Amino acid sequence: LVALARPQGGEYDTRSNRSGRDLLVALDLSRSMLVQDAGGTRLDRAKALAKDLAGELPGDRVGLVIFGGAAFLQLPLTNDHAVFDRFIDAATTDAIEDPSTDIASALDVSRTVFEHEGGEGHRAIVLLTDGERSEGSLDQPLEKLGEAQIPVFAYGIGTPAGGFVPADPEAPGD
Repeated sequence: LVALARPQGGEYDTRSNRSGRDLLVALDLSRSMLVQDAGGTRLDRAKALAKDLAGELPGDRVGLVIFGGAAFLQLPLTNDHAVFDRFIDAATTDAIEDPSTDIASALDVSRTVFEHEGGEGHRAIVLLTDGERSEGSLDQPLEKLGEAQIPVFAYGIGTPAGGFVPADPEAPGD
């Protein structure tokens, strides 16, 4: 009976290196992220930035929200940065059917994630986008994030001159 109870003895250090920071990366997967004006595609540059940011936060939680014309939680907040890197590597513009850009939706999904699973401590959203905004007003999502004391750091990817957005390969031709 004693063996079935699985008694354990000794001391174990269960402290972690977690500082209490939670970072949600909102990654734009609209078709305009395929423009080649950022030393490669805008998406490739955004992915590299996301990985660099996560690498600066060892022991803290990171998560991924992907968006185009709609937004989705792709990876909940996790301490496993290797998993985060794999999800970033796997992100493509094919993951979102609607090729437009709805930044407001990405901010709303991010706020909801923090409402449901964000812990105590510092929380922030990093928005990686080319800045094209074709849907939704940002006023209400930013106001709600301000009330919740969740800052948004936006990184614009691309050049002022821009470039040609590749055509949708599944669109009917002329």
